[in-house]
Amino acid sequence: MAERRKFSSIEKQRIYAKCNGRCGICGSPVNFDDMTVDHIIPLSRGGTNAMDNLRLACRTCNRSKGNLSDEEFCKLAFKIIVNYKRKSLMYIFTKEKVQYE
Repeated sequence: MAERRKFSSIEKQRIYAKCNGRCGICGSPVNFDDMTVDHIIPLSRGGTNAMDNLRLACRTCNRSKGNLSDEEFCKLAFKIIVNYKRKSLMYIFTKEKVQYE
């Protein structure tokens, strides 16, 4: 397993340029000073520090993804969104029932 390390300013600039200043996970613009480096294949799962395994990520996405693969992270995000919407709809319908009863 490759060891976690700090990336030089030049390496960060290359990653930032490669990703056009956008988070490789959510697509949001990220200021250079706020960027984090995400390992597409996490180090804990056999990923490396090679440039083709690195991408720019906003802090929120990088922390949320942790050591999940992209597929696992997308499934988790989908479950959260579906659960949130379901709970929101249940709240709305419950609230409406209470108002009309």
